[in-house]
Amino acid sequence: MANTEVERHTGVDVEDVPSAEWGWSKENHKLIHIGGLLAAGFMLERLIEPRPTPGLRELDETAYNKLHQAPCFLAVRLLRP
Repeated sequence: MANTEVERHTGVDVEDVPSAEWGWSKENHKLIHIGGLLAAGFMLERLIEPRPTPGLRELDETAYNKLHQAPCFLAVRLLRP
């Protein structure tokens, strides 16, 4: 039977930050930015987090793996009420 447990890599010791066990220990800069826009009164219509294309894997597998695990770009569509 396959192991279904999710392995988390937070880089934080559970002894220092108990929530690290659940993967909640890192600051999420994307969430902070989106939260700021929503707090300023904008309404979020659409949020897209693009993933790398298979073509990048052929060119640079290390970059592909890094971006596939932790994308560094968000596309948002906001509305002003």
